[in-house]
Amino acid sequence: MCAVFGFLDYKNKVKSKQKKAIIRELSIAAEERGTDATGIAYIKNGDVVIYKKAFPHGNQ
Repeated sequence: MCAVFGFLDYKNKVKSKQKKAIIRELSIAAEERGTDATGIAYIKNGDVVIYKKAFPHGNQ
């Protein structure tokens, strides 16, 4: 099984530290559904950046 979650920050109102905390908690909650791989995709300067690894979030 797998899990997918999303977080949108329209108008960039959420501080970077808060975003990291939210994404970390969401990824830990999603880990229960499967730990085959973990990754993140985000928009930076109009480009989609994708980062993924073949290990669970908790083992980084």
